[in-house]
Amino acid sequence: MPYKDKELAKIKKREYYLTNKDSLSAYFKRRYQDNKDEILKRCKEYHENNKEIINEKRRERFKTNREKEYKGQQKWNKRNKDKLKKIKKKYRDTHKNESRVYNKEHHVLLVDHYNSYKKKWRSLNKDKTKNEKLKKYSLTIISFNNLLQNQNNRCGVCEKEFSNSYPLYPCVDHDHKTNIVRGILCRNCNSGIGGLDDNVENLINALKWIKRENTVKNTIDNVPILLVFNKRKKYSLKRDHGITIEQLNSLLFKQAGKCGICSRIFTQKRPLNPQVDHNHNTGVIRGLLCRLCNMSIGLLQDDPYIINNAIRWLIKGEK
Repeated sequence: MPYKDKELAKIKKREYYLTNKDSLSAYFKRRYQDNKDEILKRCKEYHENNKEIINEKRRERFKTNREKEYKGQQKWNKRNKDKLKKIKKKYRDTHKNESRVYNKEHHVLLVDHYNSYKKKWRSLNKDKTKNEKLKKYSLTIISFNNLLQNQNNRCGVCEKEFSNSYPLYPCVDHDHKTNIVRGILCRNCNSGIGGLDDNVENLINALKWIKRENTVKNTIDNVPILLVFNKRKKYSLKRDHGITIEQLNSLLFKQAGKCGICSRIFTQKRPLNPQVDHNHNTGVIRGLLCRLCNMSIGLLQDDPYIINNAIRWLIKGEK
């Protein structure tokens, strides 16, 4: 006889389950193993026919018990790390193309939204973003402002006044080996010193290099080819510097295939590909440098005074 009182029926069911727990679990396991295919079929059919209802129930349950759901999920994830990895890998392998297409579409749709959100957040939290960057150098905003005051709001190398616009906004200059902060420089001077490996010898070589005269000769001896260049390079050499590939190879041979400042051997890949270095005022070609050294001299404005200041700056930082 079924119970008329529903609550009493629940209590009785619970009692029966607790007293016969082991025998019931064994019975259900046996029944599942015997009728596995049928049960799975029925489950799949039910899910396919009632997808929307199941998803709605899940959403409602998640909204009402959000914290419990999160905690339960985290506990399950910790207990079944290996199982999760296998599931994710299996999904990636089976849905490779679909996930790629979805990710591309999703990225295109939300890239503007993400960028606008980041800009808004940065504009509203300027101090936070600055603090996070300064933490690398174990500085705070107060100590950063004190350094600026000590330097009279000017770059320690080129002595130009700092501003909020590129390239004169202030950058923290530090020793990459010891992580000791030397002071504050403008972006160009900081990048120029970094490009020359924070090395005093390289800067002294750069000073000598700037004072060089024209090294290109019209008469070329039979020189072995050290590097092979494409047609595009031939065109750009003629257009920008008025020299040929043969003249470039003679310069390479003169310099023994090495950069004129850092003495590293040239390659065809960046940053050690050879670059023609010239005086921007007179157009006189000084020789060949690697990409880093050529860029660093340009950032230091090809100015012996600024390079001398950079040498003093590095020596002062070593003390």
